[in-house]
Amino acid sequence: PNDVIPYLYEWLETTRPQLSPATYKDYSNSIRNHLEPFFLTTPVQLHEIGHDTLLRLLNSIARTGKGKLNVLYCLHRYLKLAWRYDRMQAVPPFPERRNYNITDPAIDWLPEERQNKVIEAIPKEQQPIFWFLKYHLRRPSEAMALHKEDYHPEEDVFVIRRTFSSKELVEYTKTHKEHIVPCHADFKPMMETMPKTFSPFFFVNPHGKLKGQNYQHGYLSGLWNEACNKVGESIRLYAGTKHSS
Repeated sequence: PNDVIPYLYEWLETTRPQLSPATYKDYSNSIRNHLEPFFLTTPVQLHEIGHDTLLRLLNSIARTGKGKLNVLYCLHRYLKLAWRYDRMQAVPPFPERRNYNITDPAIDWLPEERQNKVIEAIPKEQQPIFWFLKYHLRRPSEAMALHKEDYHPEEDVFVIRRTFSSKELVEYTKTHKEHIVPCHADFKPMMETMPKTFSPFFFVNPHGKLKGQNYQHGYLSGLWNEACNKVGESIRLYAGTKHSS
């Protein structure tokens, strides 16, 4: 029997504690939607996987170049562990990056005057988190996860130490590094006018489904997109804040 597929799922669950929720979700999708269907129709044993097998796999994946790369990266991590456990003699060479036809897109951004107009079109009580993103160049998921204890008034700095990964709060950042960010002078007055709450979160959504809780990414993006429509802009939240700043 084909030993590739059962071991794929065994590997995924064994490695789950070391993976972020977002990475686990991506690997699970890669296995279920691409690797399992391919190996069901390509009856090779684990030790028989070679460069030619990987090229056939690459050509079978109906995704963009970056999407194909993610699937092959998942398989590469899997094969490296299989090699460490002596389930195969060597990890075969993987297709070179040029085989994926990856084109890096141009970075979208807004000049500051237009960026400000978008933020000013957001309801006033919802603006603080967007000004924070503009002035401190952080990811939206990091701002959503920011806690009150992460602001240190003595040094006047924010410590970025946690984020949301696939809607789950995790106690580390995407890069697994803490970042100390000085509070921007223009954000200070806004911070002092923010309402006091009993929530541990620094930014609380006053109109969220969960009263007194953090923002959800979909809600934050919805506010941004509505404001963009009002002022005639079309740009994603991440690009309109972090990239633009």
